[in-house]
Amino acid sequence: MSLCNAKEINSIAENTLYEIGKKDWSKDSFIPVIVSNLLEQNKALSLSIGTVRSSDFTHRLVELDDVFDKDFISFKQFVIANTYSTNKTRAEAANWIWKIVIAHNQYLYRTGYESQIASVVSLLTEFDRAENKPRVASLVGVPECLEKLKVSAANLQALYRLDKEDEASKAKLISPSMQKNIVRDILNKDLLSYLTIAAKSKPEIYKETADIIFTYVESINTKVRARKNRGSNPEVDKALEKESNNLYHL
Repeated sequence: MSLCNAKEINSIAENTLYEIGKKDWSKDSFIPVIVSNLLEQNKALSLSIGTVRSSDFTHRLVELDDVFDKDFISFKQFVIANTYSTNKTRAEAANWIWKIVIAHNQYLYRTGYESQIASVVSLLTEFDRAENKPRVASLVGVPECLEKLKVSAANLQALYRLDKEDEASKAKLISPSMQKNIVRDILNKDLLSYLTIAAKSKPEIYKETADIIFTYVESINTKVRARKNRGSNPEVDKALEKESNNLYHL
């Protein structure tokens, strides 16, 4: 199994555990210990393989970011519209608010999550100041837009934090390429070696299980060896495809 990738090792381990789980090995001194270790390490391998995929939060972040962008654009457009008000007091208040928006970047929604969130938090803090609240309240449509913006900004910030926490927890996991070696060694050096000897000494107990496991391992090895030579010989490619279709599955 030296050329197997992480998913293939993971699959071999899962199928091996399934086959061993069909029988009661409580009277065996070694198999329960080996299985316990294999189960734990293969679970870690499954988790590490999962980290290769994009974050679970990526799609949701994009969706919330889109809502935030629209809410911010709607808010700033209403502020701009109020600067053209024939009501002088309202127009002055709108221009004051617009200057605050400009100071925090009217295009902040085009920046990265970190910059975007930091800018909007600072902006909303400004609007919560006692001297600015009456100005915001006097503008047509702006208070409603601001409330929506507060909600979408809070949702985006909360999910962004969860995403960073998820990344940090995944970073602590060992890489799939390293974890697969741990699982492979347990299979090769512990379980398969033991089953080889046990199947010869007590075939009535071990041979059936050992044969199924070794058949599966060999089928994967055949596939991997053929993959190594793929492209160099059309006949090898055909053999690989046939072998893949005939693999032992649960």
